Amino acid sequence: MATEFETKLNELQEAGTLPGGVYIAADASGRFTYTHQFGVSTASPTVNRKPAFTPDTRLVVASCTKLSTAVAVMKVVEAGMVTLDEDLRKTILPELGELQIIESIDQNGVPVLKPNDHPITLRHLLTHTSGLGYDLVDPPLMAWRAHTGTLPWTGPTIPARMSVPLQFAPGTGWRYGVGADWAGLVVERASGQELDHFLQENVWKKLGVTKATFWRHRIQKEQAAAGHEVEGEWAEEAMLIPPQAAGGAGGGLDMGVATKSDALPVAVPLQGFDMLGGLEKPSGGGGLSCTAAEYLALLKAVLTKDPSVLGETSWDELLMPQVGEGRPVGIEAWNSLNRTLKEDDQWDVNCGMNLPRSMNKSLSLAGLVSEDVFELGNGAKISKGTVLWGGMTGMTWFVDRENGLCGLAAPQVFTFGQRPLHDLNALWLQQIFKWHRDHKDQAVSALSRQA
Repeated sequence: MATEFETKLNELQEAGTLPGGVYIAADASGRFTYTHQFGVSTASPTVNRKPAFTPDTRLVVASCTKLSTAVAVMKVVEAGMVTLDEDLRKTILPELGELQIIESIDQNGVPVLKPNDHPITLRHLLTHTSGLGYDLVDPPLMAWRAHTGTLPWTGPTIPARMSVPLQFAPGTGWRYGVGADWAGLVVERASGQELDHFLQENVWKKLGVTKATFWRHRIQKEQAAAGHEVEGEWAEEAMLIPPQAAGGAGGGLDMGVATKSDALPVAVPLQGFDMLGGLEKPSGGGGLSCTAAEYLALLKAVLTKDPSVLGETSWDELLMPQVGEGRPVGIEAWNSLNRTLKEDDQWDVNCGMNLPRSMNKSLSLAGLVSEDVFELGNGAKISKGTVLWGGMTGMTWFVDRENGLCGLAAPQVFTFGQRPLHDLNALWLQQIFKWHRDHKDQAVSALSRQA
C-alpha cells in the first residue's frame, strides 16, 4: 500500500509539478539506506529522449551550499586561522565595517540609516543574525536599492554584490541572507585559497567526492565546446507557474504562497538559467553543484563526525544550537526567528524546514535546529537537536544524530514561497523516520515511473 508521501509524489509528477528527483537517506551504521529516484532530469519539450533522474545526476543545490561552507569555516577555525567570535570588521572583512543599519524608511521611501557599532562575527554570519538580508526580497533593501539607483544582485565579487545595509544590529534579530557568502570569503582570505579549491582539498577528496564544483556553467560550456557532453549528466532547473499560464490561457506568475487549490502549478524548464550570473567568485551561500549521492556523503560525514574532515569538537560546534538564552547569540535573535517563522506564511514555507509551525527552533552554524522532539507515532520521532536546511531548488536535508539518521530531498524546481513541494518534503521527512524504524538493517529503494 502506498504511503501518503508516495501518493502525493505521484500526484505531483502526473500534474507536471515535479518532473523528477531523488529522495535519499542513510544511517550512521551503514546498514540502512533509502533511495527513491523518479522521473526525468529535464522538463524541456525540446529534448526527445529525456534522461532518467538518478542519484548521480548533477544538481544545483542552491542554499544547501551553506552546509559545505560552514564545514569549511570550521576547518579554518580549527586550524587557528580565524575565530568564531572575532569582530570581522576589524580583521579579515573590513568591508563589513562600512555597512550601516537601516533604521526605517520614511514617508518618501528614503531609507534612514545609522552607523553600526556592534561586532559582526562568523557566528552571526552563519546563523543569519548579522542583519544582512537578500536585496531581491527584503523590502527595506529593495527601497534602499531604489533610492540609490543601484541594481540588486549584481556585481562580480561578494563585496560588490552583497554589500547592503544591515536590517538590525548584529546579534539582535534574525533575517535570512547573504551571511554564508561572506563566510566563504573569510575562508578564502584566511586560507589563501579560493573556496572551491579549499573544499576540494579539505573536504571533497577525503569523502571521495569528485563532481562537486562552483563552476557548473563554465564546465558545461567547456564540455559542449569539446564535444564531451553526457546526456542527462546535469539536471535542468525548472520554475513553477500556474497551470492556466502553462496552457496559454494567460494569467500572471504567482510567486507567493500557493492557496489550497486543486489546480497544481506546472514546472517549466529554465534553459540556460544562472541564478548567480555575473558572479566571478564562488558563492558560499548558493553556488555549489554536486550529485545527490555526493551530498549524502557530506551529510554522513556530519552525522558520524568523520575525523578525516574535522575533529569531534568542531563537529559538535557545527550543529550545536547557537541562538537563545545563555547561548552565544542571545534571546533577542531567538525571539525574532521564532516570531517570524510562526507568524509569516512565506518564511515558514521557505525556512521552517517542514517542522511543525508551533515548534520552537534555534539555529546552528549549519542550519535550523529543532528545540523539541517531533513525535510521529508508534515509536518514530524526529529528535530534539535535529538540524535541517534547504535550497531554492526544492532541496532539503536533515541530520539527526540521536537517531543516527540523515537524508536529502533533491528535486530541481524553484519553489520559493509555494507549498506543493514543501508539503511533499514534509511528508517525506516524517516517512523516512518511520521507514528507518521499520527497516533499520535494510537497503530500501523505489523507482517510480519515468515520464
